[in-house]
Amino acid sequence: MKQLIFPILLAFAAGAFVPIQTGANALLGKNLGSGMLSTLVVFVVATLSTALFIAFQRPTIPNITQLSAIPLYAWVTGGILGAAYIYLLIYTAPKLGMAGVVGFVVSGQLIAAMLFDHFGWMGFEQHSINWKRFLGALLLITGVLIIKKY
Repeated sequence: MKQLIFPILLAFAAGAFVPIQTGANALLGKNLGSGMLSTLVVFVVATLSTALFIAFQRPTIPNITQLSAIPLYAWVTGGILGAAYIYLLIYTAPKLGMAGVVGFVVSGQLIAAMLFDHFGWMGFEQHSINWKRFLGALLLITGVLIIKKY
């Protein structure tokens, strides 16, 4: 467990970024008058900041053989779903409130992750859904509904 503390803290930080990012993106969308335009701005800024980071990191670039071995879905899925994710947060945050949207996002992530674990999709180690895991997800969703109601 000790070796997991740092990755857990990093994952916690990534989760804490979601409401900050959602709030900033929703504000940008409101002021630009378009959630889709806000999504574009987010990805342009993300692309530029990632390019800058790569310039300083200077990783080894894979050769054409390595690149051609990557399945097509691996190239496009993250970008398409990333854009949809950002846009959907921009659209839903003003309607659900920050706690509501983040709670439902986390619930959706957990349910999808449990399915990935259960079926071992995309090379993940198989962990079957059992009543304890199901109960944990149900408690999370119940908690989100209570938070949204009050």
